[in-house]
Amino acid sequence: CPREERPIRSWVWSADGEQIAYTLRCPASDEGENWLIIVEAATGDKQWEINLPTNLSLNSWTPDNSSLLLNEYSPLPEEWAIWQISSDGQNPPEKILPQAILLSYVPAWNKE
Repeated sequence: CPREERPIRSWVWSADGEQIAYTLRCPASDEGENWLIIVEAATGDKQWEINLPTNLSLNSWTPDNSSLLLNEYSPLPEEWAIWQISSDGQNPPEKILPQAILLSYVPAWNKE
């Protein structure tokens, strides 16, 4: 899918304000291509991108900028989930919470 046909679905600043993560979805794709892209905030230079395994949108960065959390939505709220991916893109996304009906709406971090 050409980039101009992939609208931005969600975006979030890193905790330190130095990077922006955003997701794109290709509406013309039968498989529903979903992309996560990380750019430097100051320059707009792309750091990396990955084709996501399912329909994910951004939730937040971890406070130490080591990971990103993503929301998975489905027609049934009880199937909503939270995924995590390392902020350097070296590890594939991993489902860390299979049922996250309210957590996707109210992200929060324990400061301990």
